[in-house]
Amino acid sequence: MIRNQPEANSFKLASKLGNDSTDPKTVVEFLKTKTFAEIIQAQYTVLTPEVRIIYFLYISIFYIYFLYISFLFCVQEHKKKLF
Repeated sequence: MIRNQPEANSFKLASKLGNDSTDPKTVVEFLKTKTFAEIIQAQYTVLTPEVRIIYFLYISIFYIYFLYISFLFCVQEHKKKLF
């Protein structure tokens, strides 16, 4: 989600996580020390409102698809038990 202006957004992301460095190498090394969950949570705060909407829609569509696939799997399992 930080494909537009990756350098600027990386600095914002690092700042949200506690590193205000302007040196790209320092920022990269700092971000490598953070967990996936920390980066994802902080990344959302860096996104513009427009990108947040796109992000939310993407996640929602994925979730609906996941529920649909789970439903189909359950139906298949239920049919196996009936016959």
